[in-house]
Amino acid sequence: MIIFLQNLIFFSPIINLIFLILFNFLFIFDKRNIFKSFIVNCLGIFFSMIFFNLLKYTHLKFINLLSLRNCNFFLINLFFLSAFFTILISYFWNKKKFICKEEFYLLVIFSIIGGYISVISNNFISMFIGIELFSISFLGLISFFSRTNTDILKFSLKYFIISSLSAIFLLLGICIFYFCFGTLTFNFETFLCSLKNSYFFIKFLGIISIIFALFLKISIFPFHFWLLELYKKSSFNLLIYYNNAVKIVYFLILLKLLSFIVKKDAFLIQNILEFLSIFSIIYGSYLAIFQNNIKKLLAYLSISSLGYLSTVLILFSPTDSISTIAIKLYFLESFVSSIILFSSFSILEYIYSSRNNVLSNKILFYKGLFWKQPILSTSIIIAFLSNSGIPFTLGFISKFYFFLISIKKQFFTVSLCMCISSIINIYIYLNLILTIFKNNFFESKEKFLFNINKKLFFFKFFVLIFSIFLIFLGIFPQYLI
Repeated sequence: MIIFLQNLIFFSPIINLIFLILFNFLFIFDKRNIFKSFIVNCLGIFFSMIFFNLLKYTHLKFINLLSLRNCNFFLINLFFLSAFFTILISYFWNKKKFICKEEFYLLVIFSIIGGYISVISNNFISMFIGIELFSISFLGLISFFSRTNTDILKFSLKYFIISSLSAIFLLLGICIFYFCFGTLTFNFETFLCSLKNSYFFIKFLGIISIIFALFLKISIFPFHFWLLELYKKSSFNLLIYYNNAVKIVYFLILLKLLSFIVKKDAFLIQNILEFLSIFSIIYGSYLAIFQNNIKKLLAYLSISSLGYLSTVLILFSPTDSISTIAIKLYFLESFVSSIILFSSFSILEYIYSSRNNVLSNKILFYKGLFWKQPILSTSIIIAFLSNSGIPFTLGFISKFYFFLISIKKQFFTVSLCMCISSIINIYIYLNLILTIFKNNFFESKEKFLFNINKKLFFFKFFVLIFSIFLIFLGIFPQYLI
């Protein structure tokens, strides 16, 4: 009876999400109501996050498949919040569509279950099941509006092939590990053995297969080829989910594996990761200079920021507080700035579509935006300044800790690449800010200044609060450190 109660407590976040799925099916089969479905899903995700935080000091586990030990509770909370804000910001966008709407929430909940299972996994089997459930749900989210855009359907088929290829490499790596160690459990005593022992080449092949499979999922250079199409063809609401939830899930899995697989003996693996991080940082920033499409520009900058993330994978140590703080600051800054940017662009998309206009993704289309939408423009400018690492923003503190940890661990080449990338990023973001302030002589200001949509005023105010949050934490970082 005690074991049953412990398991019930351990699975309380998942049980809550399963009940949420049942409620969604009831809404779909009985009487569709987008507002009720929206409220129920927001509350359900919020309560799942509360249940998860109540488990923080329990150290419970389910057999050898799932365990909360060594979990990063901060990042998992950000994962839940990413799903919450994706649903929140997608409400008006979802409400306007003439196709099935409640299924969107259903796919988000399935992806939360898959992501949650994969990050608390203590076994390769449960990790693989969680990753595949998460990937399939994300594929569903990508192709959700394929009926209104055939390009999205074509890309979803490409993503399905990429996801299948990644699953093949992941299964190959898992099979190799089982051949070498005779277990699929994340056993620290087993994996801490040196790579200089027997089966060196086979073990190395298994590690590389798993790393490449997860890098393909997260789109780190040179596996970034599908990311540009995702940014270009997906809605801004889905990009909020990718930029936060997807990155967090695969990063936590990589961190869990590499924290005890990649040791001092694995110099070759460390050199490969360092090479990929350097090229991601430089490649993304350099190609972003030549973009005239806002989505493609943000995609290349995302590749550059993933280079910072892969650097932490090499340098992370559970006993090193600096690397832990760097991870926390990176994901928090990415979370807040992505919500500001993609929410603002999503609101602009909603405003223009309500006037039967098409929102262009060309950068010149946003010329003079400040004089048309001052609240949204102010929020976007603050997010740009934070992403570029300007002082008195959270982005500056985040980049400072990345420089600190790379110099402390004597990764001077990575530090130099970070400096070059930061200079390029500042140039790009300042050009974007200048474009926002430039006068657009083709449209009159009066057409936009006094046309206030009351429904969207709350969302504009909400985005502005988030941008103030970026500055507040940049001035007073001691509340996080």
